[in-house]
Amino acid sequence: MNKRNIARLGIWLFSVLLLAVALSSCSKEERYDGYFHFSKHGGPMDFNIEMEGETLSVQINGKTSEPSFYTIDNNDNDNSHWFVELDWLRAYYNPKSHNLFVSADENTTGANRKAYVTGFLNGSMKIIEIDQDY
Repeated sequence: MNKRNIARLGIWLFSVLLLAVALSSCSKEERYDGYFHFSKHGGPMDFNIEMEGETLSVQINGKTSEPSFYTIDNNDNDNSHWFVELDWLRAYYNPKSHNLFVSADENTTGANRKAYVTGFLNGSMKIIEIDQDY
């Protein structure tokens, strides 16, 4: 493992730990930095928020995504973004436009679903709550 991968893994582990602490101390009235609601059919939504793209992660039912990675669009550098996915949810963050794009698959589970997309800005965790109907 090279130093960059070790650093990314360290950031990822730190964000998982902080998310666990933050979610365990959240009350029902606590506000998140953002909220997405998807119908059963899923689809895309976007949200304007500033964060450090390398800290982007997705949490679903106690599972956390692998660390995010940066994709470069050689044809249009303005569309290069950080990307992460887990199970039924994908998140993309464009650091130039501060746009978070979230896409959910159709929900065929028979139950409502919940997930969290997180990232950091200057050491402060940003939490976006996601829910999806069945």
